[in-house]
Amino acid sequence: MEIVISGICCWVDAPQGGKTVIIRNALNGGVHENSLIPSHYAFIHAKRDQVDETEWPGDWGNDEDVLFWLTGDRVTIDPMPPRGAIDISMLPHVASGALTDPICPNAEEIRPGYRDEPVTERVLALLDVPPNTEVTSGTTERGAAFAALRIPSDPVTITATPFEDSLGRKRSLKILHPDAQVFIVNVNMPEYITGIGARDDDHKYLVCEIFRPRAADHSSSAGTSPAEAFAKLADVVPPPMSGELCGIGDGGVTALHYAAGRAMTNYLNTLAAGCSASQWP
Repeated sequence: MEIVISGICCWVDAPQGGKTVIIRNALNGGVHENSLIPSHYAFIHAKRDQVDETEWPGDWGNDEDVLFWLTGDRVTIDPMPPRGAIDISMLPHVASGALTDPICPNAEEIRPGYRDEPVTERVLALLDVPPNTEVTSGTTERGAAFAALRIPSDPVTITATPFEDSLGRKRSLKILHPDAQVFIVNVNMPEYITGIGARDDDHKYLVCEIFRPRAADHSSSAGTSPAEAFAKLADVVPPPMSGELCGIGDGGVTALHYAAGRAMTNYLNTLAAGCSASQWP
């Protein structure tokens, strides 16, 4: 099976070795050069018939797909893929321009409040990946970079344990199918669900908000809480989709219902280069 990580997240060095994946809180979106960056939602996406939802009933879904919100959690995967190495060479680099243009040239460090003392205002999920874990990286048809954990055994359990300030509860889901492809993403929901795709690459600048030179550092203002954001999700992805938008005629078909039957890879290929996972340093 394969667990794919993509969207607005960053792979950083972990104190104990290996990497920590930081999925930043981008529920309020942002602005880059007068261009609005939409809200991004962090969740786990799986095919419903490939997972056991007993301990974590799906938060949103259709007959085939199920989404599990991440709202300020430490995520663990058991078992982690053994006897491998972390290869994230395809992910764009936040500061270095050796291979690609840097996302945030002025980055100096990862602030402790994101990796070591996370709060939901800044982080929706953290995942520690040991140094001997088999991780590969690649890009989608539209240029978005992603990393993938390839796990030869099944079942695999994904557990989310809330941060101290999170209003969530500890929950877990079990991946049962040996060929399952499960996504952990932080993406703009309308693009992801409808399959229309992003029109620009400004999204990557949400990553830059994690990294600030010390002299310019300032505390971010409290914005939309995860609970408020997910409660408003029906307004973000409106249930009635127009025939022009979906090509299926007018009617009361919801966006997610329309997405039923789409292969997991098709969801991933919705993402453009700006919604890549990234690495630092």
